[in-house]
Amino acid sequence: MLLPMYVLTGDAADVVMADTDWHARRDYIVLKPANRNEVRIALAIAAEMRVPVHPVSTGRNWGYGSGHPPERGTQVILHLARLDRIVDFDSQKGLVTLEPGVTQGMLAKFLECNGARFMTPTTGAGPSCSLIGNALERGYGLTPCADHFAAVMGIEAVLPDGQIYRSPLATWGDDVAPLGHYKWGCGPYLDGLFSQGAFGVVTRMTLALARRPARVESFYFWIGQDDGLEAAVDRIQDLLASAGGPIGGINLVSAERLNLMVKQGSKLPRAAWIGTGALYGDRSQVLATRKSITSRLGPVSKKIMFLNRARLRLAERLEHFASSFGLAPSLRQLVRSTAEILGVLEGKPSEFALPLAYAARMEVPAHDLDPARDGCGLLWYAPVVPLDGPAARRYYRLAVRICSRYGFKPAVTFSSLSPIAFDSTLPLIFEPTQEGSSRAHTCMKELIQQGKEEGFFPYRYGAASMAEAVSSPDVFWRLATDLKRTVDPNGIISPGRYHRS
Repeated sequence: MLLPMYVLTGDAADVVMADTDWHARRDYIVLKPANRNEVRIALAIAAEMRVPVHPVSTGRNWGYGSGHPPERGTQVILHLARLDRIVDFDSQKGLVTLEPGVTQGMLAKFLECNGARFMTPTTGAGPSCSLIGNALERGYGLTPCADHFAAVMGIEAVLPDGQIYRSPLATWGDDVAPLGHYKWGCGPYLDGLFSQGAFGVVTRMTLALARRPARVESFYFWIGQDDGLEAAVDRIQDLLASAGGPIGGINLVSAERLNLMVKQGSKLPRAAWIGTGALYGDRSQVLATRKSITSRLGPVSKKIMFLNRARLRLAERLEHFASSFGLAPSLRQLVRSTAEILGVLEGKPSEFALPLAYAARMEVPAHDLDPARDGCGLLWYAPVVPLDGPAARRYYRLAVRICSRYGFKPAVTFSSLSPIAFDSTLPLIFEPTQEGSSRAHTCMKELIQQGKEEGFFPYRYGAASMAEAVSSPDVFWRLATDLKRTVDPNGIISPGRYHRS
């Protein structure tokens, strides 16, 4: 029986399966269905032949394995990029129903063309990455709906036996969008099984988008010396707990991380840590929150700066004036970078963060960045760290100690998830050779193991690190595995993904 879908093998499959890591050659078969029915056909054949498949949205999960499965025995990839419809949009409530091939860039263009007052949930991964894929990994972003799985209102998925799962309070039909408006439904919350799970192939999702506020600002603050880290973190915790909604989130970026992100020869402000954040609201809310930021962060910062569209236009005029005299090329770069960052905070996807992956390369493309295609080596370590000064210091010392041992920069960023927790992202950047990859994975394994001993547990794992995720004897992982075996007794969908094989 011929599948009514694209089938890629050989060199064509290798192109699709490019990764930011070294891999021994595997003969992948990449299936590219165009609709839910073709997904059902693919799973039916896989079940009949007892062949496991690994579903991916766009395969651009860079630094976490891209489109690669957790286990080497899985060689059939169900690539869902052709399922790229925006099925329905409620322009009053901001509910959008879409398929896994819909990217940040696609949704942003759709909202702009429709004059919608809502924001695309952006991330640093850029315009070409799937919204559903990121939400299912429990990714977070830069707009007011920062927790992307929290914004999921409904899910449709094909189960291993071909049945169609739909969220309980959503009225779904074959081509009808969900009408439910309540995330939790009724009864056990089963939608969560599809988040960091391998219980089915998600073919549609409804997301609640954030309404575009009257005013969006970014702010920056500089911590001059490394010994100011603890005080700065405690001040950030106090600020987030008291200021609440208008602050979208705060990132605290180490000098090592910033140095990897900028071009060679760029002049950077001297600081051990640089903080960035976003403000959302009307004029009075933003101005009041500015005062809170200044009063709380002022005592630990050498400088605080606020940037909005009006100030950016002024900076652009200054940059144009200076460039007409051949002056201040670094000013041009600063203005353009801050404009991109402000755009991302406004819900406009950008590639501003992707040059980080190219830190070990000589050239960064001017546009259409793809770290896997371009031969970058990148792995991410992403533990959750309590939002308090002593914990942040213990974690940073661990990162410095282990990364230095293997020749990596401790390029730490702390990103607030709430007033009580950070996620820290730490990139391991290397030449994707067998030797470079081995060194990076050894470092990653040690970071995970010693981090757990210190109480720092990753909130997500790369495909090659799944064994580290499920190795503990906790009842949690036993139950996850039991549930997986009940729903997928033949192990058809992504064996080894967040469960014990």
